[in-house]
Amino acid sequence: MKKWILLPIAIFIACDNADETGKLDPKAPDFAEKAAAIHRDAVLVDTHIDIPYRITHENVNVSERLEDGHFDFVRAREGGLNAPFFAVYVSSKFNKPGTDADARGGAFAEAMRVIDLVDSVVSANAGVAALASSPDEVERIVANGKMAVCMGMENGAPIEGSFKKLRTLHQKGIRYITLTHAKDNHICDSSYDKRHTNKGLTAFGKKLIPELNRIGMMVDISHVSDETFWQAIELSQAPMIASHSGLRTFRHMERNMSDSMLVALAKNGGVFQYCFGSFFITDEVGIPAQLRYEFKDSIDTRYKDDPQKAAALYEHYLEEHPAPNTDIDEVARQIDYAVKLAGIDHIGIGSDFDGVGAVPVGLEDVSKYPALTKKLLALGYTAADIKKINGGNLLRVWREVEAHSSQHSATH
Repeated sequence: MKKWILLPIAIFIACDNADETGKLDPKAPDFAEKAAAIHRDAVLVDTHIDIPYRITHENVNVSERLEDGHFDFVRAREGGLNAPFFAVYVSSKFNKPGTDADARGGAFAEAMRVIDLVDSVVSANAGVAALASSPDEVERIVANGKMAVCMGMENGAPIEGSFKKLRTLHQKGIRYITLTHAKDNHICDSSYDKRHTNKGLTAFGKKLIPELNRIGMMVDISHVSDETFWQAIELSQAPMIASHSGLRTFRHMERNMSDSMLVALAKNGGVFQYCFGSFFITDEVGIPAQLRYEFKDSIDTRYKDDPQKAAALYEHYLEEHPAPNTDIDEVARQIDYAVKLAGIDHIGIGSDFDGVGAVPVGLEDVSKYPALTKKLLALGYTAADIKKINGGNLLRVWREVEAHSSQHSATH
């Protein structure tokens, strides 16, 4: 009897969602059920998850449900995550030449180590995941019921001024490169490094942008200085991405994108991937967090010979200055703002999970993506819109970058 009851319901939902341009009524009794179905039907791509860093430093086992942090394969499947980009993060301390006082070189070797780590993690979870290096591979892997793990490199320092090394990174599966990270490097200036050593792109950086276009590597402008952004967007003949950035309108810092930058990225055909780190979302959260960082740095320096004293002072500071946070409603509001400014074809998700501390209430980890889909549907977004935001826009950009490469590639 249950089969006969469930079958008409399933048919009704499928028929009701057949028109992907229709809006749902959030007050309808079946709203949550329909929202869940729409979320499952969209290929969800998150362009920045820092789990390799956590595996390196904490030796966590992402095959099982973790009690902390943001990512593991169990929670990712619960959240409907189809294609995470694992961040091949290379600290600025590996930059050389570079402006980090502790620069020691070895960036390329470090990138290769992290790439091998990602390979081993995916191999150990072959029952649920497989590596993907193209949009077609993503869709094939997802169609087979697995998670398509992709790789993006955070910090272009491993290129080390060599197009040969760049091609090696591409051959190993890197599909976007964040040009820099916390410090100015041999490619460009960082939004965090106030020296802005190069006034934007270096001479090598100006050659690198067209080369990234030529080989089919997405150019990522998260973390770059404003000068770098405007120079890169002039040079790039293929759409660019901001793999994990926030909106400067709400959180005033150079690390985030201004409205004019967002509009320019849309005109370039690119996509802005919204970051979930609370620090990047509002001044109300970010400014107190910055003050905490600065206070900790100052007492760590002042009491470098007495770490227990420094720790006690910092704990007292935190008690007197409890950390505020934001929530999923603010995230939905800001994504809506970005869509209205840049267009529905130019917004996506780049959470920065496991690369940030605080995340909004309601978006605590990778199991919570469906809640954001539900919030956006309640704001009037359609199933077609959700498909674009959750991954369609990023896959479109990726395909356009590949198409540009196939039309312009030539052996060097």
